[in-house]
Amino acid sequence: MREVYLDEVTPFPIMPELSAGHWVTGREIAGLPGAPGGHYDVSRWAYRHGVARRKRRGRGGGYEYAVGTMPAETQKALQSAPIYDESFSGDGAPGEPPAAEPLSMGPVKTARLDILAALTRWELNGYPTLTEARRRFVAAYRRREAGVWENTYVSIPDISIRSLYRWRKDMQGEKAKGCAGRPSGLTPYIMDAVLTQLYAGGSSATITNIHAALSARYGDEVPSLRSLQRSIRQWREKHKQAATYLDSPEKWRSKHQVAFGRMDEGVTRINQIWELDSTIADVALRAPSGEMRLRRYALVGVIDVWSRRVMYQLAPVSSSAAITQLLRRALLQWGVPEKLRLDNGRDYTSERVALLATALAIRIEHCRPFHPEEKPFIERAFRTVSTAMEMLPGYVGHSVAERQELRAREKARARVGDAKVDLGPQALSPAEMQAWLDNWAENDYGRRTHGSLGSSPWERANSWKGAVRRIEDERVLDVLYEPVSRGGMRTVLKRGIQIDHRWYVAPELGAHVGERVRCYRDFDDEARICVYGDDKWICWAVDAEGAERKEIAAEAKSVQRKALRTELEKIRSARRRTSAAAAWQEIAVARAEEAEKIKALPELAEAHTTAMTRAAEEAARAKEETLPALAAATDEKTERHIEELRARRLGEEKKNRHTRPAIWRDEQHRYEYCRMMVREGQERDLVYDDLPFIAGYEKGYRVKGPIRWRFGEKAGKTAAEILRSAEIPYPIKMAR
Repeated sequence: MREVYLDEVTPFPIMPELSAGHWVTGREIAGLPGAPGGHYDVSRWAYRHGVARRKRRGRGGGYEYAVGTMPAETQKALQSAPIYDESFSGDGAPGEPPAAEPLSMGPVKTARLDILAALTRWELNGYPTLTEARRRFVAAYRRREAGVWENTYVSIPDISIRSLYRWRKDMQGEKAKGCAGRPSGLTPYIMDAVLTQLYAGGSSATITNIHAALSARYGDEVPSLRSLQRSIRQWREKHKQAATYLDSPEKWRSKHQVAFGRMDEGVTRINQIWELDSTIADVALRAPSGEMRLRRYALVGVIDVWSRRVMYQLAPVSSSAAITQLLRRALLQWGVPEKLRLDNGRDYTSERVALLATALAIRIEHCRPFHPEEKPFIERAFRTVSTAMEMLPGYVGHSVAERQELRAREKARARVGDAKVDLGPQALSPAEMQAWLDNWAENDYGRRTHGSLGSSPWERANSWKGAVRRIEDERVLDVLYEPVSRGGMRTVLKRGIQIDHRWYVAPELGAHVGERVRCYRDFDDEARICVYGDDKWICWAVDAEGAERKEIAAEAKSVQRKALRTELEKIRSARRRTSAAAAWQEIAVARAEEAEKIKALPELAEAHTTAMTRAAEEAARAKEETLPALAAATDEKTERHIEELRARRLGEEKKNRHTRPAIWRDEQHRYEYCRMMVREGQERDLVYDDLPFIAGYEKGYRVKGPIRWRFGEKAGKTAAEILRSAEIPYPIKMAR
């Protein structure tokens, strides 16, 4: 049979023939035979001819009309007219619910409609069978000779007989929308949505959940699940760094972040930079009270960058007290560093750490939040010690996944009949763990050769021949101790100092019974506290027991008696220089002098006389007339007596002025008295402890500067300098 080929192609795709159940819009009806010329009049035309209509779903709204209820000539015209897919509404009958919203004419859908229209023409050209027509059509399409638009070849480069079956079935069945197909790749805005889901969920965002979320938002524009999986896998292979960062920033930092340089390039000497940080130990420890309750403690570490020496401090939580305790140990063993590189946590920015750095002239550098790469050496030291902890009893794993694996292992052992291991009795105590850390850091890590150094930290530190700044007096670092509860203040009682139901005693406390002192706790030894009083160090007090407590008590009584004798001797010396017998007279005179300084205002008064007062006035006048003669005889004797009384009073005042007060009102009162004695040449009447008091007072903060004499042989000298040059027969005890 002769093969027939189409010489020309229909310039637009045509739809299959319309049936009576199809619905069309007013624009498609306007202008057809038996229908009005404009689509605005279609509604009235449909009402007059009884044409069924329903509301149209989709953009623009309006109505659509059933073809089977139209006049015959209009139906015939619709059957012969070419209908674009954008004017095709779908199947249905009057009174049925509206059909789904038709898809817009995308390039893939238009190309498939063009192919189906060309296939229909090929099938009508007289081929022996439809299968032969379709096979020849596929072959012609691959040669780009199938008679379709050029854009169709671009949108769908290749077809198959099975694809043609599926597309035609979708067009004729309920899956009319399937002709539009699903895109095989990800459009830019869908890819943005995928990246948003990955950024929000990271490694926990599954492809199934992402596909469900995108399908709910974008519908059929989303490719299939397998296509989405393939696209995301290709994106991850192409953007490995971004994918790793979305999954885990920590993993990206350790695997991909650039590390071309060295963080220790500028470190050329020992104790130049120390790095400090905290972490949680991977070992569960027993409670200090002996209970079987297990708990993970915080691990605070410090490392000297130049020598790689490391030291750890175990604490219930990472706090400023634990940090300063670790620094105290490192300062005493290693020396004073030049700079501390610290974390940015609240415990590392505390006032106590800043006070220590200021007091010892140490510079502080805080790392940026969430940037552990700025202190890599202490981070690496933590990783090393964590690996060593795997052999300890009570090991709980480095991560959540590892802890779950350990728990699953225990359950598996229980299923096969092995007894469950109780870690309570085997777990270490905090003291045992601290001892293990100190031994590991000194004898294991410290004696192990480091690849970056070519030697061990111990060898590196001992190879330094330069000077190392040291702290000779350990009490300089007492400020690093943590005060006990209630602000650290306690009263020294007869039994000692009570803290948390424990009594701390020391021989030196015997001289301070009844006084308020400040107590600091020693982390290295819970049975010892540091005691301060009036900003001066007193002693170390211990929680002694048995014979040791008796020895301390006997020595404390001796110290107390000696201090009491010293105080009583001062009181007796003061009694010899002054007397308290005339104290009542001095009080009366002082009150009278104070009363004379205050005068009352004059008051309005009027004379009040009676017969008796007038008689008394006459008697008084008579007495006054006889007094001049008597006074003349006694004037000379009276004046001599008055002069004697005045001289006696001046002598008493001068004597009282030089009398040393029994009790000083304050330090300024004592200082003014000593200056007066020096001014009047009475230096030798001062006691042996006045000179150190005056020298200390003039150097103290209570006066702006020492007061010097302006005139005479003492000009330019202070009271302390004059006393030092005076010949005092008894020894002067100088202040230390």
